[in-house]
Amino acid sequence: MWKDGSLVRGSPSRIALVVLVVAVVALSLPRGSGTPVTNSAAAAPALASGAGEAALGPASSALHESTLVLFNDTDVPGDFYSQSSDLPSLEAYDNESDRVFVEGFYSGVIDVVSGHTNEVVATISTGEYPNTLAYDQKDNALFYGLQAYDEVGFVNASSDLIERVVSIGFEPLAMAADPNNGDLYVTGWNATGTAFVAVLSGTNGTVRSTLSFGADRFPIAGPNGLAFDSVNGDFYVPSIPSGVGGSYGNLTVLSGARLAVVRTIVLPFEPNGILYVPSLKEFYLGNSSAADLTVFNPSSRTATGTVTLPDIATMMTYASNHNRVFVGIEGNVSVVSPSSGKILATFPVTREPDGLAFNNRNGDLYISDYVGNNVSVVNGQSYRVLGSILLGAAPYNMAYDAANGNLYVADLLSSQLIVLNATSNRVTGYVPLGTTPYGIVYDPQTKELYVDDYYAGNVSVVNPTTASVVGYLPAGVEPWGIAYDASNHDVWVTNPASNNVTILDPSAGTVVRSLSFSTPPGAIAYDAKGHTMFVGEYNTGNVSVFNATTDRLIRNATSGGEPYTIAIDTATGDAYVGNYLSDNVTILGDRGQETGSNVTAGVGVFGSAYDPVDKDVYVASFDSDLVTTISGTSESGVGGFSVGSGPVAVAVDPVTGTVYVANYDSGSLTLLTPSAVGRPATPAASDANPSETLPVAPPTMATRPTAPGSA
Repeated sequence: MWKDGSLVRGSPSRIALVVLVVAVVALSLPRGSGTPVTNSAAAAPALASGAGEAALGPASSALHESTLVLFNDTDVPGDFYSQSSDLPSLEAYDNESDRVFVEGFYSGVIDVVSGHTNEVVATISTGEYPNTLAYDQKDNALFYGLQAYDEVGFVNASSDLIERVVSIGFEPLAMAADPNNGDLYVTGWNATGTAFVAVLSGTNGTVRSTLSFGADRFPIAGPNGLAFDSVNGDFYVPSIPSGVGGSYGNLTVLSGARLAVVRTIVLPFEPNGILYVPSLKEFYLGNSSAADLTVFNPSSRTATGTVTLPDIATMMTYASNHNRVFVGIEGNVSVVSPSSGKILATFPVTREPDGLAFNNRNGDLYISDYVGNNVSVVNGQSYRVLGSILLGAAPYNMAYDAANGNLYVADLLSSQLIVLNATSNRVTGYVPLGTTPYGIVYDPQTKELYVDDYYAGNVSVVNPTTASVVGYLPAGVEPWGIAYDASNHDVWVTNPASNNVTILDPSAGTVVRSLSFSTPPGAIAYDAKGHTMFVGEYNTGNVSVFNATTDRLIRNATSGGEPYTIAIDTATGDAYVGNYLSDNVTILGDRGQETGSNVTAGVGVFGSAYDPVDKDVYVASFDSDLVTTISGTSESGVGGFSVGSGPVAVAVDPVTGTVYVANYDSGSLTLLTPSAVGRPATPAASDANPSETLPVAPPTMATRPTAPGSA
């Protein structure tokens, strides 16, 4: 911490520095349950006061609370728990209902995308971790594998309800449905490295038979790990011996009439996928060590040709409308004509495709990207990108632009800013950043946004008019907190990994000064009334208060355990310091004077903001899914609101007084309208939120975002 302008070595309670957080949310639907979980507004629990703390009044649901689900821009009345997908990969197309199913491996969900509107229309909770998909057109059924449990789930594709989950005794890696009888073939391996195939009844899920077809053999995983020959009725399984790379591989032929190995063909290369091409009545085999596809004839059991590619194939899908094969490669998709065996075109994508699905109704191609957490829609003939579908969000921070009335939400999952029109409360656009946005602040002088780039170690300058990054400013190591000095227009950035604060002059693009700390600085807030800057030190329970004009230390003030967020009462200049560990808010004077006032909040205080309209402070608590209301007049707790899962940040529209709460785990914003905020009352029966019909279940376990300076 700082003392008299010189450093004093502290004793940090934790010494490990913050790492990038990707929220791994394990969302589970009860085994065999066929009922989607709906949600209605519920009263928040009353919070008890601790010793020497002001008591918080009874908390209740907001009369006019609503939830904006960011990834499909849906505004749901009341406190609604949505599910946000994470790292989408495999895809399957449902021709009957014109929908695409996209697996979210780490989040344990399957997103259902309408092929007509290109929007997420439902989310199916599967549990840990869905790693393969298959669709059966005969019975309009969707199947998914669960890597963690050696199970296969059956979904009614008409209702999106899970009808059953079946144990198969080995880890499922690939699956395909027999179009003749609807049975499901599943390949995989067990802990000893033995390859298996199981046949499950598509009607009742019974495991008809299980067969081992090789020891120390690793079947190829994913949508190209198993293929069906519609002519001879056999299934083909590529595999790699010993589960590691080598100079050859195997192609196992399984009888579709009876579960038996017809033959095993030794391949002179390492296969990484197989695709049946109906127009050729042949297969394309991917090569993991060469940029080509081998054309394999099942009748002669020989290779009949080679398709040369720009790079190694990672994924394939057949477009029946155009008799083309789309091949995913690094940073591109190549279009192959089966008739000529030549590449017709190669078009760029953001990175290596993680899933491909073709819509044979309208001819569009769906390409999933687990880094961007989205699905791109591409015209199957012109190869022009038609749009991008956001599948999930992890909102971490927000800033309000008073000039255009937009709210900008920093999304950790997609590494972009989500733009929300504060008048309509609808998502109107996105600003790609390409980095990891943590803190964000608006500069009313330049009318630009400054966004911490955590991994890049700099600050992105965003022009809201063009919705683009127009420059970068230097920062320290792993910048986290950011604040704007309205008096001299400097920007202060806390860098927990380098134990310093960088003061920037945005107009010159230079560093004005660097202030060193003995422990990681994190939370930061500017007080325009006293021209002071408050900097929280997470490990020591200290707040350093600086004169923002001279950059000199005024005092060190004691806060609660692990100060994580600071909100400034613009009327009085008082600082409300939210303490994560002690679950309370410490109130300091405009020059950092210790007032001795502490207000109890929810468990795991994480974010806060002051509302100049009703003169209250709103404090988000991550672990209790609660927002506490503290009166700026009486400096006491006056109520609370149940919000989404994992609230981490609060922002306020200073004109209307609408309060926005970013819910990290559920990928949503809770909106508290002016008539609801201030003094919430228990809603009358007529005000209760009706049950929603969107098939979304609340998360059962979540990992909180890591705090600066924490282990």
